[in-house]
Amino acid sequence: MTPTDHVPPPTPPAGLPYGWDEAFTADGVKYYINHVTQTTSWSLPATTSSGTAPPPTPPETSAPDAEAAERRPGGPSIETEM
Repeated sequence: MTPTDHVPPPTPPAGLPYGWDEAFTADGVKYYINHVTQTTSWSLPATTSSGTAPPPTPPETSAPDAEAAERRPGGPSIETEM
């Protein structure tokens, strides 16, 4: 493998709730990591209807429209005083 080769990240095991990942200790014992709460567990997390979906996407912010920039005195500008 060369440094330019890209190895995709491992796919999380199917059936784990959102934010959970499977890991192994140095001795090979399986445990689970909750990246949302930053906790670990020896037992398989329960898949329930709450907490399994990713958090909602934040609403998009709108950029100032061109008409508002044209109405400003002196037109659009990015001048600042120092």
